[in-house]
Parts: sequence; C-alpha cells; structure tokens
Amino acid sequence: MILNYPVYPTRTRTNLGGLWDFAFLSEKEAALPKFESPEGIVFNDKQLVPGCFDATGTYAGQRGIGIYRTVVKVGKSGKVRLEIGATTVSAKIFWDNALIAENKLAYSGVAYEFDTAAGKHELVIAVENRIDTDYNPLAWNYYDFHFAGGILRSICLYELPEGTRLGRCTVTTLDIATGKVRLDAELVNAPAAMIQTLAVAFDDAAAQLYEFSFTNGVATLELNVPDFKLWSPEAPNLHTVTVSLPDSSDAVTERFGIRTVETKDQKILLNGKPIYPAGYNRHEAHPEFGVTLPPAIMMEDLQILRSMNCNFVRGCHYPQDQYFLDLCDELGFMVWEESLAWGNRPEQGEREDFCALQREQTVLMVRNSRNHPCVIMWGFLNECHSHTDPFRKLIGQLVKDIKAIDTTRPTTFASMMIAYGEQCLDLVDIISCNTYPGWYGADHHEPAPLGMIAPRMDQVIAETSTPELVNKPLLISEIGAAALSGCHDKVRRQQWTEEFQNDYIQEVINVLTDRPRIQGLILWQFCDARTYVGGGALNRARGFNNKGSLDE
Repeated sequence: MILNYPVYPTRTRTNLGGLWDFAFLSEKEAALPKFESPEGIVFNDKQLVPGCFDATGTYAGQRGIGIYRTVVKVGKSGKVRLEIGATTVSAKIFWDNALIAENKLAYSGVAYEFDTAAGKHELVIAVENRIDTDYNPLAWNYYDFHFAGGILRSICLYELPEGTRLGRCTVTTLDIATGKVRLDAELVNAPAAMIQTLAVAFDDAAAQLYEFSFTNGVATLELNVPDFKLWSPEAPNLHTVTVSLPDSSDAVTERFGIRTVETKDQKILLNGKPIYPAGYNRHEAHPEFGVTLPPAIMMEDLQILRSMNCNFVRGCHYPQDQYFLDLCDELGFMVWEESLAWGNRPEQGEREDFCALQREQTVLMVRNSRNHPCVIMWGFLNECHSHTDPFRKLIGQLVKDIKAIDTTRPTTFASMMIAYGEQCLDLVDIISCNTYPGWYGADHHEPAPLGMIAPRMDQVIAETSTPELVNKPLLISEIGAAALSGCHDKVRRQQWTEEFQNDYIQEVINVLTDRPRIQGLILWQFCDARTYVGGGALNRARGFNNKGSLDE
C-alpha cells in the first residue's frame, strides 16, 4: 500500500473515511452563504467519504448542499489538525455545531487546527456543488469540465503534541553528483534560538543528531543522502527522510526523489539532460464516480498511458490528488500540476477576491506537492485572457508567489492567445500553447482541415521566436479533435469519426517531428469527460468533451 506523505509516526491519526450520515438541501431550499449551523438538520441518508454525492444514486445531477456528519473520538484535550484532501465547490466545516472554517478552494488539500476536549465530537461538513460566483469567484459556469460535489479525497484528524512540534520538511536537491540535499523543517512553537538540534534518518538508516540553523520557524541543514539513486522516468528511485525532535516527542517522514529540473536553450533539462514531455492532459473524472477516482482506476490510467509510450501527464485544471502524485512518483511519470482556472476573462481578473483566491490556492498547491519528484513544473490560469492587463498583473504575482517558495521548478501557463496579442510569455519559464487547428476555426467549406495544422505550428513558432522568448522551451500543451465512440467512416474519414481523430493525431505527430523548436506534446485529452450542459452543450455532444483518445 502506498502511504500518503508526510507521515507523522508518533501522532494519533484517525482516518475519517467511510460511511457518514447525510442530508441534502436542494438549491431551492438553502444556499451555503446563509447556512449558519447544522443544528436541526435531519440526517436521513448515508454517503461514502471520499465520494461525490451528485455522481450516482438518489442525488445524481442535483444541485444544492450535501451535508455530511460523523462522530470523531479524541483521546486527549488539546490542539487537533483536520486535514481534508479536497471538497467542491464550496464548503463550511463545523465541530460540535461551531463553524471552524469556510473553504472556497475547490480541489485543494486544506488543513485546519483548533482546540478541543477529549471525548466524542460531531464533525459536520456542508458542501455546496452549485456555482455561485458572488460567494466563490474561483469557479464559474461553463468551465469546460463538470463540477461534481462532495468530500472528494481522503480526510483525517491528527492529535497534535504539546509544545514544540514539526510541520512539513521540504527536501531540495542541491547536487545530483553527490546526493546533497537541503532539509527545511518547519518547527511550530520552537524557542527562538539560532540553532536547533534534530535527529535525521534517511531511508532505513539509524537516526543521527544534527545542529540545524533556525530562522523564522524553519530549521535548515544540508546533508548527503547515503547510497542515493537519482529519480528519472526510466528509474524512478525514491528515498525517505525522518526528522525527529531529540526527545522523540514528534517526528515527520517525507518521501522525495533526487533530481533537478531547469530550462536552457529552448530545452527542459532533467538531471542535466534534455527531455521531451510526451503525453496527455488528464481530468480527474469518471462518469460514475464523479471526480473521486478509486486508486485502481488511477493505476489503470497510468498503465494505459505507459502502454502508449507516454512519459508525461498534465493534471488539468486543478490541484491533483496526492495519491495520484504518489503513483506518478512510483511509476516515473512527469507531471504538470496547476491550480484551478479555465478561460477566465478580464472582468474576473479585475476582482480582488478572485485574485486573492488564485494566489491562496496556488501557494497551497506548491506547499502540498513540492516533495513530489514527479512534479516538474507549476502552472496556473489555463486559457485566461493573458492578452489583457489584469492577467499580466496576476500572472506576474503568481510567479513571484511560487518562486518565493520553490525556485527548483519552472513555471508556465497554457495560453490560447499566442498570435492574438499575448503579453505574458516573458513572465514564465516555459511557453505553453493550446491550439486546435483543423477543429475549431475550420471553415465549413474547408476541404482539408488537417492541412491547417502545419501552418498553425509555424505561426506559433514565429510568435515565440522573438529575442525575448526564443530561448524558452515551447510546448504544445493542448491539441486534438473530437470523436464519438463507435462513429466510423473509413471512406470519407470525416470530423467526429474515430478515423478522423486518428488521422489528426498522426498529422500532429508528423508535423511536430519536423519542428525542433517545439519541445513537448501534450494531447487533449486522455479520455472523454463530462462538461457543461444547457445551451452550451450544443458544442459538446452528449454533454461530454469528446476529444479523449479513450471514451469514458
């Protein structure tokens, strides 16, 4: 079994997954901003956690508030930490009917610390799955994917030790030749001394005491990892480090890989060697399970990708499940992780609350995932209006926020505005272009839509070969064509047939093979996935984005 890291081996941890009491309030009955307490709610049903209440069964397709309740036993009085892998779209968390937190960060792993007494307590999480942009501007109607509602990922409660304790320990590769790393261990409630003594154990070795320098709550030390092996897609070697307080009252175990990522002369370098990211965009979505995928399906997805010689996954368009990243660490897949956004317009970028939530969720994504060697680049704001001033300002700020935490990975965003006045490519390390020549924009009299692919690639290359951009790597981050499963026409091979989709992808590969300026291909998309319904669905047959190489 793969453990979710970090692990705190000395702490009492309660896994809260399982069957919870459940009640549902339709969107006509209540809205989350006015939901002040679960008192008086009649819990007349059950739901599995993690899971999406609106994906199957009685509540399939319904919008409103799903209210989950469970009883939690706490062994001792003091501070506890509630860790929630993700909810959507918005949530309120109650402990013994008192509001603990509001969570507007859909798909993000969040944690809340608070004081409580020993004994049994009632935990209630109210999750609203409808889109209310006045309350939560992070999610908007007609994002090109379906927002299912629920407690999406793992949830647990830690009983925290008194006095000084450990937070996360970030591991940064300094030298791949010697296995030298830097440990940055967060210390909570530590005395304000300049030196802190901590015990360190790599892998299965015995712990040794070291003196760390200590500044602003972080203890730092550089060490060589014994018997180290590098992480790469070909050899995904992993190590662990356990950092403990000298009295063993608290400890944290992190898993990491020794590897470096950088950009230079149009190339992405992993461990100093050029790589060519080749793979698919992948939604965390399933028609029966919503956006909560069983581990077996995650594993099967990666096995299918590996069978197609893929080495790369773009996690679109929100922070990924930590379990999925653990699998990618193990199997050697490189990952682009990005925060939640899709096609945002200037009026959204001008909202202070939207920008604040973008910054909060992006920083949280980096903090949660930075020890995963599989994650080789950070992204944000997919297909935003990056030809406008509000998004130049926001993109510049997000890059600063990321670099303040992690300087070891490049930044990027998927642009739809190249050749349409794009003005933000200078702000990021990697240029990424979403484009669909021969699908969108093809005239209905166009006799040979596949012939539009090569000219569009040449246009993208020309637009990104100016003096200030020419040395940045260029990726085609989305490209593809839709097909309906079982729709065939071997004679005319027209749009919407499986034959046309096959021809399209083959032509893309042929065109890119002859253009070395382009340093990676991420096809749209791995499998068909639910998207919006209503009038907009006239462009989305079946209410699905049908550009998957596999059907759902």
